[in-house]
Amino acid sequence: MCEQVGKAAAELYGQDDALVKASSVRIGQMTGPEGSGTWNESEHFPLLVHSSAELKVVPALTGSLSWIPVNRAGDAITEMLFSKTFRPVYHMENPSRQSWEGLIDNLAHILGGVPKVPFSQWLQKVKSTGEGKSPAYRVINFLENDFVRMSSGRVILRTAETKLDSPTLVKSTSIDRRHLEEYVAYWRSIGAMQ
Repeated sequence: MCEQVGKAAAELYGQDDALVKASSVRIGQMTGPEGSGTWNESEHFPLLVHSSAELKVVPALTGSLSWIPVNRAGDAITEMLFSKTFRPVYHMENPSRQSWEGLIDNLAHILGGVPKVPFSQWLQKVKSTGEGKSPAYRVINFLENDFVRMSSGRVILRTAETKLDSPTLVKSTSIDRRHLEEYVAYWRSIGAMQ
């Protein structure tokens, strides 16, 4: 709907040197900004991490992900805004895809060398311990019905045109262990996890 409103505004007021131009940005998963680790602890991945720390196991996940820190996303949007081409629609996710396996291995190490278990087994532990011991229980319906499908890399946003207007996306790297350490340290500092 918003894309259609923007498109209509551009058609009405967006001629060559117009004051109004409209564009939509379709954004994938954003993480907290680099350097601070500040990532909203009520989102699904932070809840997954919190539960994994409580349960002393992490879920073995497969596929790929393409998370982008919010500070990079902001830089990319600024670059798009001032681009000479200014496209009506941009796709933005981290073009540097990475494996869930590598991310989970890093997470397991950060949490003290906890073992990996199949996702279905991890999910069963979350369900059996309930919200008090497993914060991920708050999003159990999403985890059971949509998480694997939505987060396994089956949906890939085409960023080729966006990268033409955003040097930030061109040089964007994947989320590494340092980022995960920042996120976990932040969640611990605010008391969201032990």
